[in-house]
Order: sequence, then structure tokens, then C-alpha cells
Amino acid sequence: MLRRTHRILAFLAFLLGATLPSVSAAQSLSADPALYRGWEISGFEIEMEDVGLESDLKKGLAMTGQGMLFWKEHPLFSPEAFNGDLERTKLFLARHGYPSAEIRPRFDPRTKDREVKVLFDIELGPAVRLSETRTEAFPPELEERAAKILEIEKGERLTDRRVEGRMRELLRILQEGGYARARIRVEIERPAPEEARVLYVVRAGPVYRFARTIVRGASEDLSEVVRRSVDVEEGSIYSPEPLERAEENLRTLDLFRRVQIHTEEVDGDRLNVIAELAERPPQSVDAGVGYWTVDQARVSATWKHRNLLRAGRGLALEGSYSQFLQTAQARVWKPVLFHSRTRGSVALRGQRESEETYRLLAGEIEVAATYLHSLKTTMRPSITLSVFDLEARTDSAGAFDDPGPNLISFGFSWTRNDLNDQLQPTSGTFVLLGTESGLPGFETTRNYTLLEPEATAYVPLIGGLVFASHLRFGYALPPNRANELLPNKRFYAGGTTSMRGYERRMLGPLDANGKPIGGIAEIEGAVEIRFPIYWRFGGAAFCDVGQVWADRTAIQPFDLEVAVGPGLMLRTPIGPIRADVGFPVTPVPDGFPETLFHLSVGQVF
Repeated sequence: MLRRTHRILAFLAFLLGATLPSVSAAQSLSADPALYRGWEISGFEIEMEDVGLESDLKKGLAMTGQGMLFWKEHPLFSPEAFNGDLERTKLFLARHGYPSAEIRPRFDPRTKDREVKVLFDIELGPAVRLSETRTEAFPPELEERAAKILEIEKGERLTDRRVEGRMRELLRILQEGGYARARIRVEIERPAPEEARVLYVVRAGPVYRFARTIVRGASEDLSEVVRRSVDVEEGSIYSPEPLERAEENLRTLDLFRRVQIHTEEVDGDRLNVIAELAERPPQSVDAGVGYWTVDQARVSATWKHRNLLRAGRGLALEGSYSQFLQTAQARVWKPVLFHSRTRGSVALRGQRESEETYRLLAGEIEVAATYLHSLKTTMRPSITLSVFDLEARTDSAGAFDDPGPNLISFGFSWTRNDLNDQLQPTSGTFVLLGTESGLPGFETTRNYTLLEPEATAYVPLIGGLVFASHLRFGYALPPNRANELLPNKRFYAGGTTSMRGYERRMLGPLDANGKPIGGIAEIEGAVEIRFPIYWRFGGAAFCDVGQVWADRTAIQPFDLEVAVGPGLMLRTPIGPIRADVGFPVTPVPDGFPETLFHLSVGQVF
């Protein structure tokens, strides 16, 4: 396919190349690039009518240089690089429908400083427009779908991107119709200098059906798990979608370091599905570390065996420690529980929370099913039985009611994560919709439901700038006051990873001694502009808003606290080391600091 695409592009360039862009000799000062060899390039500009095309062109030229929005580092001038950029510009314009464009290079030298500014002044000239696109020998039952692909936009230029894109879409239609070995040849006619017709000549071949699934490279105990994960029905008409889904299914098992799904022809019109696999080491140890100014160090470690109990059934031992929370957990799981993408798990864990106003010891058994709708989207229902012991450490009467000795809760979460980097993202989104309902002590008067949606988004801007934003809500019902909830089910705000104008958990309800006791509802939001500075250093300017309310009657949507400040980041292999200074904009209570310094290892959101 790749070689065929290259041949198409070369053929298109050849057709357009009959009138490739010319280079004018009208250059300012000296037209001889050799005179400036070794000079500093003080600037490189392109002037043309199409601004979008100009931006795309500059990205692929050597003389453009690298750097941030207001600073560029250009290479030293060389005639070879200059001529290379000139040839790339010619081909770029031809492939984008302007084969007769005129390029006028100009130089603006500063002899004293041995600097030269280079300008490409481009006159695009008339574009080659598409007058017709059609197919030949396309299967009649699929022609209606193909017709939508062949529709020409008003004034559409002949470009290699659109020709190749249409060919890929037509091939996809053929393959989805069962024509697994279909081929397409592209022919381009030029009835006039500014007109083009494109013909897609099809060789469809027979309609194929799936045959057996053959597993290669997996141990015997995993073969059945692989077949169930591939989940391609024997005898069904060929389509690429089941193969793509099968490959995703196998990757979600976390058992193989290499997964490749392809087909082999048998019996003329049948295809065996071949799963080529390479198992990854079954055991792994992962460790993590973070640091937040108030929380101090947080460490975690996980030992995992992915196939300890055979047939993909694994075991993980996990633990974490911080000043306020310590956890330990043992978890076993089974893949392909109800569906090829469903994993069942049972976890036994214990945790200890030690806060200024309470101490909570808990032991839990959780039964969960995780459904991976895709590599980015996960749904997870769970049922948890908890046994706990609560000790109140506050003089405020009623701050923590006796909740009883146990709790049965049902949880559900939906997660979508398409961040481009999990440690230091610059684009993409993370969305979590979570809910939990409980029946402490089996008493219906203690029913509660927590709603906790949150979202984070990163948008890359020009010059290395990144716009980052985070929004989180929390709401509990039907309780009217926070003291009807366990302290670890309440909402808190303030601190390094929360509202940075307040100390940890200090935004919201406090007891008589000014210590946090949590609320029944919260809202938090943050926006940042992140920008590169030098080497691995970056900066940020942020604005945080937030509030936590003690009871339902106190909730005021616009009763929000606001803080702003700068941040400094250092990128490292384990994530950013970051320092932030928060300045509350809205008035703070007496005795609260008006400037807060936050130091962290890891993302603040």
C-alpha cells in the first residue's frame, strides 16, 4: 500500500511537473546564494496569498529554524540548504494545486554583521481545479457509498492529499463489503492547463469470508483467551473492522508486547485470521514518587504477575504511603469475563487516614468488572463491603456522627483518556464521570449518592504555548448536611493540586478550631497558560476558582474564591518538578496567608 501511494504521488507530481513553479531571477542585491555561505540567517519569511498554505509550507523548510513564538534559532546559511528549500517549495506548491506558481527569492544582507534575511515571494498563479472524479469497475452494490466520496467541493484544487484520501476511503468501502484483496489504480487527465479529471480504476476481486482463527507466539494456556478476545465469527463476510477490534482487544489484555493481526488466504475465497503475538514478561515492578508542599512525599509500589493463575488470570500487590494516607491492596483478575473486553477483579485492601480532625481505619472487599470500550474509554461498575473504625479529633459537637461499623456501596465510573502523554501532556482531554451510592449499616435513612464529574483539557497553541484547564464538581444527596457523611466521602479543597490560594483542605467548612471538616458540595476550576522558557524549563500563569459548602442551604453558585499566580516547571523523566506561588484575589479569613508557595513533583492537574 505504501509503495503504491508513493507511485501515485510521483505520478501526480509528474503530471503537474510539466509546469512546475518557476524561479524568478529578480532578487534583491546579490542573486548568488554562495556569497552568504556561513552567514547567520536573521530571518526567513514567505509571502503568499494563502496564509494557511504558507504556515504549512514553512514547517517543512530547513531555513524556518526552531524556537518559541518570539524567538527563533535559524541554521547557518548554506547554498545547499537554500536550494533544497527551493525545490521542496516547488514540489509542495505543485502537490497543492499550484504547478505554475512563481517563486522570487530575495536576500537582505547586513555585511557588517554577516547576517542575511531570506524571503520567498510567491505568486501562486492559477490553480488546477477538479472538474470530475469517477470510478471504473466499482461493484454496483457499493456505488451509492462511493458516490459520496467522489463529490467535488466547489472550486476544489487538485492535490495529492485529496487524491490519496479518496483512494483510501474507496478502498475502505470495498474492504467493508468483503473485497479483501481489492486494488485501485489512479489515472489523471489534464484536458486544459487549469482543469483535471481523476479516474479510480478498480480491481475488486472476489468477496471473502473469515475462516479459522490461528494463534502464533502464545503459550498453550493463553490460546483460548486469545481466540475469545479475537472474537471473529467463522463464516462471516470479511471486513477490516473485526480485525481492528481484535487487535485492540488483545492489547487491552496487557499480556503481549507485540500484537499483529492479519489474514491468510485459504480455499480461494476464505481467509484465516492470524494472531501473531509475542508475550511480555509476566512479572513487573512499578514504583512512583511525588512531592507536595504540605503532604510531603508520596510513594507507591506495585508488584504484578499477569499470568500467575494461568489463562490470563493475574495477581497484583500494591501499596502507597503519604503523611495523611496509607494503603495496601491485593487484587486478582480474570480477562474475558462476560465479553472480550470485560475484566473481572476482586480486591482486598486496607487503608488508614490520619487527618487533623479524624482518624479512619478501613478494610474493604471490592468486586468489580472493567469494560474497555476502547483503548481510551473505560466503564467500571463495582460493589464494595467496608468495615471501618472512626475516631473524631475535634471538639466541635456533631462534626462526625457515628456512622456504624460497616458500609456496602455501589460505584460506577466512566473514563475517557486521550492525552498525548500521561506524564507531561500538551494536547488531549481526560474526562471522569463517577458516582457512588451507599447504605451504611443497612439503614435506609443513611442512603447517600455522590456525584463527582471532572474534566481536564490541554490545547496546544502557537510557539510552544499550551492552554490547560481543569473543572471538577462534587455533590452529595440526599443528606442535607456534611455530618451525615463519612469524613472520607466529603469534599475538600485547597492545596497544591486544588485551589492554590488556600492551604491543603482549608477552603470550605472548618471546626471551632479552624480545622477542615469537609462539605457536602464543591466546585473547583483552573486555567493555565504554559510556555517554554529554556532547555527543560517552562513557566505558567494560572487562575484558580473554587468553593466547598457545608450544607445544601448554603450553596451559592457565584460564591467562589479566586486566586492567581505564576509557576515554574522543570521537565524530568518522572514528570515535572514544579513551583507555584498563589495570591488570593478574593478576601481570605483573618489569620490565613495571603501568599502561598507550593512545591510539587508531578502534575498539579
